[in-house]
Amino acid sequence: MNKNKKQTTSIDQPSVIYNYGQWILMAVALLLYLPALKLDLTKLDDTIFINDKHDFLSKLTNLPSAFTQGVFGERDIYYRPLLLVYFMFVYPFTSTSSIVAYHVASIMLHIVNVMLIYRLLNKVNIRKPSAFWLTLFFAMHPALTMAVAWIPGVNDLLLTTFALLCLLQLLRYHQSASGLSFLLVSLFFGLTIFTKESGIFLFPAGVLLIFYKEGQNVQWRRMIPLCSLQFFLLVIWFFARKQVLPDDAAAFLSADMVGLFFNRLQGLLQYLGKSLLPINLSVFPTIVDTSLLPGIVALIVLIILLYLNKERNAKHILIGFAWFFLFLIPIFFVPKNVSDQLFEHRLYLPLIGILLVIYETALFQKSFNHQIKTWLTAIVLIFFGWSVIDYTKYFNDPLVFWENAVSTSPNSAYANKLYAVQLSDGGDPKNSIIHFEKAFELDSTERYTKYFLATLVNMPKQDWNGAIALLDREIASNPNFVDAYAAHAQCNVNVGKLEEATVSLKAFLKVKPNDQMYNNNLLLLLRSLGKYKEAKIQADTMIARQLIVDEGLLKLVTDSANIVY
Repeated sequence: MNKNKKQTTSIDQPSVIYNYGQWILMAVALLLYLPALKLDLTKLDDTIFINDKHDFLSKLTNLPSAFTQGVFGERDIYYRPLLLVYFMFVYPFTSTSSIVAYHVASIMLHIVNVMLIYRLLNKVNIRKPSAFWLTLFFAMHPALTMAVAWIPGVNDLLLTTFALLCLLQLLRYHQSASGLSFLLVSLFFGLTIFTKESGIFLFPAGVLLIFYKEGQNVQWRRMIPLCSLQFFLLVIWFFARKQVLPDDAAAFLSADMVGLFFNRLQGLLQYLGKSLLPINLSVFPTIVDTSLLPGIVALIVLIILLYLNKERNAKHILIGFAWFFLFLIPIFFVPKNVSDQLFEHRLYLPLIGILLVIYETALFQKSFNHQIKTWLTAIVLIFFGWSVIDYTKYFNDPLVFWENAVSTSPNSAYANKLYAVQLSDGGDPKNSIIHFEKAFELDSTERYTKYFLATLVNMPKQDWNGAIALLDREIASNPNFVDAYAAHAQCNVNVGKLEEATVSLKAFLKVKPNDQMYNNNLLLLLRSLGKYKEAKIQADTMIARQLIVDEGLLKLVTDSANIVY
């Protein structure tokens, strides 16, 4: 009799560990990601925020400007002003030799989110023990590693923080119609949508959550004024974002977008696989290189576990899946030429919907065999913990990051190109060339690939004409890439085409007008061509820009220009 009683006792039964549940969750989330404090840059977007935007982000006076530009440039399809504001506030705690503050902030946000999820699950009437294990599942989930370990992944952490704070206040407002809660819901909703585009789906997700908790007892009249205010905030966001979008931004509904929709459908299944069987993780995942098998297996196992729970709530299951789908909708509208990756950090907020679905499986049924549940829990947590620690190392530096990208997404031209760049910088030109050639083979239009092939393959062989042909194509597709003009000028000089070389140098100087070396090179070329009047203008321009001009050369071109005149 005692034996049978032991077998039916569930981990969902009250236990002393649940009295310390919040502290345990905080400790696990902290300890698991402590190795992230030693991580360096990956050279995937992080260098843009930390290096390229250094001057802008170092001044808090630029804060209003964050709302009038895209996240990567003045005109951009990504409108995320609060991400720029976040980097402004973290910047004072960093230095030229240390970026640890960024990782500290990400870990702290992850801990905050874990606490908020635990509170939210309790708030929607999920039993405290179950809420603990579901939150622990989230805190240790390997697929969320990118959101915490990769510096730009903080955007999804911020999104989730504001979204959860909004939802908690929404539940409170629905219950009490508090004026303070009304204002806080609006505040956090505004912060959410100005953090990331997927925040626009927060309010429907919130309505689903109220329906999850209250069933048929939803106070719809109470929601009308709140919905009106949220709609007003969305209008403000829409027009603010519209001012930032580039002129050639793809239409919301177009033939390309419809075709992209069917292409990305399988991405949902791949994301589901990573949510439940995180065994095919990649720092740079693509649809074509991500197996559908884990997603298919995960779906079958999930269906079986749901079927085995005779007390399952179909409404809650549908709400969980709807939540998962809602926050992944943006992947269907990112143009293929902008991003064709299914990054795992995007799973951070959608995964909460999967927690609601898992709660309806037999695993959380009180009658489920205690020993099986205990062993399964132990295996999952050990695997999750080991996976996070092992996976974190791939964010250690650019070389290991892009090596993992190529090994997991071998058909990505971009990954092969960036890995080749790291190999080249690391003094391994032989293997670098292999991956540049692979990138070119996969996609001949991939930016910079033709430049690197020209400079690493053709130019060392003194195949100047072959290099010029590649550089011509690079310049045609990437006209603002100054290094291509510099290489183009060098090649033309070597084949005696000095006129073409001056054209390339002038194009270079349009982008970098104060470059001493190339200004001087242009002056020398003009002198060699006997264009003394133009050379005199070039010398005067250099002096006006406070650049150095050789006195003898200046006298020569001045005297010659006067003679020509």
